[in-house]
Amino acid sequence: MEGVSFAQDSHINKNTSAELDQEIDVYRGTTAADVVKDVAKVVSGCPTYTDSDTHSTVKVTGASMAGLGDEAYTVTLTDSPWGSGTTLIAAGAGTAVVSVLSTDGSDNGAATAKKLAEHDLASVQRMSGSAGQS
Repeated sequence: MEGVSFAQDSHINKNTSAELDQEIDVYRGTTAADVVKDVAKVVSGCPTYTDSDTHSTVKVTGASMAGLGDEAYTVTLTDSPWGSGTTLIAAGAGTAVVSVLSTDGSDNGAATAKKLAEHDLASVQRMSGSAGQS
């Protein structure tokens, strides 16, 4: 699926090494909804994988997320050697998909990822004139 445009940004906290990444991709037609659905397919097709650094098994879980954009899906990666996991949220809003990844916090980055996804979605909706949708 080829996007029309995108923007991305990444930050790492030098004190905690927590990572926070965000990306907004814009597509033609209904492709954004397909992208969010495809995230769910990846999770169901890959419930675990081996971390090449720790040689341990990473557990991959996912769930639909209500109340965030037109539709949203959350992916959580956990592995005991990591200490804390990683949360990815992909949320569609019209022709855009907002993707946020976070390792910040003891909740596998979930709260920080949701807060940033909400912020990014609000910005996308304002720019597209669909601020009333969610």
